[in-house]
Amino acid sequence: MFLDNFDAMDTNLQEFVVSQTKKCDGCKYCVQTDKTGSRPLAYITVNKGQHNLCPYFPGYQYNWTQIDDKLADQLIGFLSFMDVFKK
Repeated sequence: MFLDNFDAMDTNLQEFVVSQTKKCDGCKYCVQTDKTGSRPLAYITVNKGQHNLCPYFPGYQYNWTQIDDKLADQLIGFLSFMDVFKK
């Protein structure tokens, strides 16, 4: 849901999401049950086609051993963006 709204993020948040989200590496996990072989990969293209981000494993790189002020600000920005979608 958040990757689908990538264009609504400010530039700093977009850079954070691109740096932390798994890029599609063609593992084909998202199409493994497609017996026809016609289903496209599920990646979400962002930044005018520059990045294909994986919606199945987006959070693999969202872990840190330490948090500094810059990262804390980025996390707060991302959580604030996520709150917009809270129902």
